[in-house]
Amino acid sequence: MAQKQKCNLNLYRDFLIANQNRYSGSELSRVEPSGNMAHDSVTRWLMKADFRPQDLWRYAKSLTRVESGYLVLDDTVISKPFAKNIDLARHQYSGREHRKINGIGIVNLLWTDST
Repeated sequence: MAQKQKCNLNLYRDFLIANQNRYSGSELSRVEPSGNMAHDSVTRWLMKADFRPQDLWRYAKSLTRVESGYLVLDDTVISKPFAKNIDLARHQYSGREHRKINGIGIVNLLWTDST
């Protein structure tokens, strides 16, 4: 029996960059090139991973010109008060509501050149 593919940083990073709309472990296991990865592999790997902002910057720095652009970050919580079975929905603090709400947290990163 062939060993299942395990998730790793390069595979996960490339998946996030290339994907347009589905960011789940199930989707990664479906599109993974060998076709031999369990979606639980992604979950287990993410639970063990300890990423810091400098890890993202180390990768993104070569793609940017820091002298002539801006990095724009925005986070938001999309309220899902009636969501009982949506995996991404969690109780989290909403700055708009000034309290914890059930919702989906989103962080947007945008690099823009000023030229």
